[in-house]
Amino acid sequence: MAEISLSFDNGPNPEATPRVLDIGANHGLFAIFAALRGAKVAAVEAQATLAGLVEVSALANGVDVEVYHNAVLDVPAVVEIAELGASDDSNEGGTASLGAARGEVKMAQVRTASVDLVASEVFG
Repeated sequence: MAEISLSFDNGPNPEATPRVLDIGANHGLFAIFAALRGAKVAAVEAQATLAGLVEVSALANGVDVEVYHNAVLDVPAVVEIAELGASDDSNEGGTASLGAARGEVKMAQVRTASVDLVASEVFG
């Protein structure tokens, strides 16, 4: 079992946190910051638009971030989430995407991946 650390400080230190897994990466701010600080970074984001934004941000900042367009769940599945901006401009993803009523907003199907799977693929 790999050791997992949570960071609430000024960001990763390459010696203490050489590898970072950003779950629910959203716009990629933490992922990009960690990569700029020298960490090997993987970002997981269920919203296709946001996952693409993280990829573009990594390129623009000259860092490597491995981006996974998946929802995180402990079993393999396909889940439905509201597409970003599907209901109105306030839908920024996250848990609001899961609570959308079917038929009211455009839904997208997303494959799930477990934390263990992503971590083992990226970090070995």
